[in-house]
Amino acid sequence: MRDACRVLARWDRTVRTGSRGTLDTPLGEHQFVVRDGERVPVPGGTEALGVWNKAESAWYPAHGGHAAVLGA
Repeated sequence: MRDACRVLARWDRTVRTGSRGTLDTPLGEHQFVVRDGERVPVPGGTEALGVWNKAESAWYPAHGGHAAVLGA
């Protein structure tokens, strides 16, 4: 939680990839499935984000990311 608060405190309240405080990590570090104990990155997103490669995921804090639950 402390890390999240630090990021939000530095955020410049804009929604641009270059704005101060944006997260700079590949999607696969946060959206993945676990197969045989190995994290496998899953590309895609929701139509609300303008992504054509449809994927829905749910946040699982114990796993440290979004585990993809369905997609195309």
